[in-house]
Amino acid sequence: MSDRTAPHFFFCLDRAFMSATSLYGVGMVSIGVGTDTDPAKPDWSHNRYETDVATLQRRQKQIDYGKNTIGYQRYVEQVPKALRKPGIHPHSPNKYKRYSRRSWDMQIKLWRRALHAWDPSPGLRLL
Repeated sequence: MSDRTAPHFFFCLDRAFMSATSLYGVGMVSIGVGTDTDPAKPDWSHNRYETDVATLQRRQKQIDYGKNTIGYQRYVEQVPKALRKPGIHPHSPNKYKRYSRRSWDMQIKLWRRALHAWDPSPGLRLL
């Protein structure tokens, strides 16, 4: 493959991706990327699970904070657990898996942001 054909190949891929996303008008965001382990892949890391008690408590507090919102309550009511689909419906990050602090904070941020889709509309008042 020459250098001349390689950019055209990538341009075609980008163009196909752009037309697929613009055709539907909706972009998908995967929440909790990398939270599930693939049993087919060997785990070379011995530090696979978080064992620090303070870290686990902090993570649980962040999850509880997200679950104590109107959006989360509406999400639980409207989407039964059996009907939730990965990549479409948000799920809380796995607090027991070892993540860097930055990765964990981003997962919480994306999860909380996804829960806002179930917030009541601004004109609706809950008594």
